[in-house]
Amino acid sequence: MRRAIGWLLALTFGAALAAGAAAQGLQFHVHGLAFPRDGKALLAATQRGLVAYREGSWTRVRGPAYDLRALSATAEALVASGYRVPGNPPVEPLGFVRSRDGGATWQAALLEGEAAFHVAAAGYRSGMLYFFSPWPLPRLPVPGLYAARADGRNWERVPARGLQGWVLGLAAHPDDAMTVAAATTTGLFVSRDGGARFRRLARGGVVSAVAFGGGSANLYYAYAYSRTLIVSSPDGRQRRHIELPIAWTDVVDRIAENPAAPRQIAIATRWQDVYLSINGGATWDRIAAGGREPGEDEEDPGRSGP
Repeated sequence: MRRAIGWLLALTFGAALAAGAAAQGLQFHVHGLAFPRDGKALLAATQRGLVAYREGSWTRVRGPAYDLRALSATAEALVASGYRVPGNPPVEPLGFVRSRDGGATWQAALLEGEAAFHVAAAGYRSGMLYFFSPWPLPRLPVPGLYAARADGRNWERVPARGLQGWVLGLAAHPDDAMTVAAATTTGLFVSRDGGARFRRLARGGVVSAVAFGGGSANLYYAYAYSRTLIVSSPDGRQRRHIELPIAWTDVVDRIAENPAAPRQIAIATRWQDVYLSINGGATWDRIAAGGREPGEDEEDPGRSGP
């Protein structure tokens, strides 16, 4: 556990340095990544609200400048957590909020004012929301994994038997409300009974990011300090590996698939680089570097490594 916590602190410190290094243009720190239902833009949750990538450039989404975390897109809405007032530290936790107009306005959905949840995922069509509470809270006195309907106000703690390690990411199946995957410091785990029991789907080290595709139901995941994105069937029986153009010292932090065009895949890294593929991972374009649009003469660190 000490090694896991040390690893997390190192990554957080590295991400803060990368975010602070951005000195020009639109700057943002990616706290979540998702494609909305129409698939016409890639959305990133940042410390100053949503930013959108469309037609080759990033712009801020008109709406509240919340410090957003754990962004998910469902067929009906966007779901996120975070803080109402950005800052260091941010204040006024949102619990979970929902937007039905692409982030222009947000409404309270669950646990308003309770906390900002950094690890959460909602099923694209199922609407099931899974979230992880690492410490006791007034309305969540027992830490652990919780499940709720993203459009409701009721939640329950699930046993999560068999889940090992510190939970770094969650992925909710787009259709099956009872299937959830967890990326942890000891591997990848999947539950098919709503989080009651988990079985290990992949071992071999820290899994830093996980996501289900909304259009394909593919399960995407990545190991820390690996230049490979793994695409798996939900049962883990079929896998393929996609080479990533990231630096050897970087870590995949977020993964998103476009539900309207499943061959479009995006990843964000701890160095605040964002990459987009429109052909299922055959080629990648770096669309953000250090949390800003990359300059034309800027060298791609992922392709200059050994």
